[in-house]
Parts: sequence; C-alpha cells; structure tokens
Amino acid sequence: MLTWEVVGAVVGAGFASGREIATYFAPYGLWGYAGIVAAVCFMMYLADGRIEQTSYKGLRICWHIGIHVLLIVTGGAMLSAAGELSSMMLPFHYGGITGAVLTFVIAWWLAKHSSVGLSCISKMLVVVMLVNIAAGLWLPTEQGMVVEIHRGEMAAIKWLAYGGYNAALLVPVCAYHVDIPRRQRNVEKGRASIIIACLLSMGNLVLNLHHELTSETLPFVRLSSRFGIAGFIMASGSMYLAVLSTLTACIRGLPSGWLSLCIIAVSIVGFKETVAYVYPIVGFTCMVLLVISKCVNYASDSFQSSSDVL
Repeated sequence: MLTWEVVGAVVGAGFASGREIATYFAPYGLWGYAGIVAAVCFMMYLADGRIEQTSYKGLRICWHIGIHVLLIVTGGAMLSAAGELSSMMLPFHYGGITGAVLTFVIAWWLAKHSSVGLSCISKMLVVVMLVNIAAGLWLPTEQGMVVEIHRGEMAAIKWLAYGGYNAALLVPVCAYHVDIPRRQRNVEKGRASIIIACLLSMGNLVLNLHHELTSETLPFVRLSSRFGIAGFIMASGSMYLAVLSTLTACIRGLPSGWLSLCIIAVSIVGFKETVAYVYPIVGFTCMVLLVISKCVNYASDSFQSSSDVL
C-alpha cells in the first residue's frame, strides 16, 4: 500500500499534465533520462522521515513549520486545479466552485476515514496515464525525435530540486507508515521508484517525439485532444485523479483539521500563481532542511559508531 501512496503523492497535476516533464527533463534530450534517474534516487534517499531523529530542536521546529506550509500550499494548488478542471467539465455557471468543494470533501474523507482509498486512486491514475502516454507514441510526429542537448549547470540543479521538492511531500507519507519494518519500507519505496521513473521516462519520450508540445501549458492534454473528445476526457480524467491523490496525501500529512482548511484559502490564489511563485520557494526550503538533517544524522551516527569502537 505504501508503494501506491508514494506514487499518488508524487504524481500531481504538474506531472499528469506533462508540464513538470517539459520543464525539468525534456529540454535536455537524451540526458533527460539520466536526470530522471538522478531525481528519483535523490527523492527516495531523502524521503525516509528521519528528520524527527535530529538532535537539534531548532531544526525540527523549522521542519514542522516548513512541511506544514508546503502541504498547505501544494494542497491549495491541487484544489485550485480541481476547480479549473471542473469549470471545463461541468456545464453550469458555478461548476468550478462545485467541483472544488466536492473534491475537497472526497479528499478529506479519503485522508481521514479510508486506509486504502489513496492506493486505489493511485492505481487508477497509473493505468489512465499509461494509456494517455502510450496513445501519444502512436501519433505521427511533426519534428522527429530531438537529440540536441541543452547544456548548462542548471540542469543538475533542476533535477535535484525536482527530487527534493517531492521528497519533502513524501516524508509525511512515509511517516504515516512508520510501523512498517524499515526493510519492507525500503522495498515499497523501491517499487514506487520504478513506477515513477517509468512514467517519467515514457512521458519524456513522448515529449521528445512531439517536441513542439514542450511550450504548451498542458502538453499531455494538448496531445490527447488530437483524439477528439475521448482524448480530452481521458487527459482531464488523469489530471483529476492526480489532483485528488496529491490533495489527499497533503490533508493526511497535516496534523489538524484547522490546518487543512487553510488549503481552501490558498486555493483562492490560483493554480498558476501558486505553482509559479509560492511552491518553488517553500519546496526548496524544505529540501534544504532535509539535506541538513541528513548531514546532521550522518555525522551523529558516525560519531556514535566511533565512540562504540573506542
């Protein structure tokens, strides 16, 4: 179950729409696949929840504040995306507001009262995404596969940043299953890594074949729309499942219902504005705290091992 909850937390609206792949991996051609491996490995390396074992109280306090803000901001972005999707799909004036409210209620119930709901949604999401991406491989290409490499020092930073942002979201998910033996947790995370890496790699292949889509706001939705209304519905469906799974993971990670209500307030800001300006800052801060925690714990473990030997 942890495997699919990890997948559901990582695969959000940006992932399902292809926007994240177009931003972080597709511009680097074949090197994008190396970036996917680096990002996923870094993500799982950080997402083990050991920050609670850090001896520095100040670091733990900063982490609690940072992760709660990140969950609220991410949840708000997902809820806003749900409203925008609903406004396109529901044929009445207040369709966006209605869809956002229903999505929040469903996510709340799944987070607080269902132990398998998030896993089921994640499984459906992976199936729908595989269908959408595979369909893109059958469409005729306009420019052929792009093998030009965009060089620059920013590439590695972007890959690690992508892994670090998502690692911060995964810490509460892994902590929720702290009763699972560590060895089994690592196996579950390994399976999730393979699924995420495969989805990213397939999406990267599609965007390399259809490179003209990398400038689109929602590349996969644009690609699926070439199949007509059925393709648009499939793409919108995958995005909605991605939104619902990530929103559920965010609500589950928050310790109280009052903090969950802050998600509604953030959603008013809007999906594009939240993702563009707020999420990167908060996500980068949480990533830095995780890296510092890793270094502190590693130094502490090394010191204790040396003391034992002495």
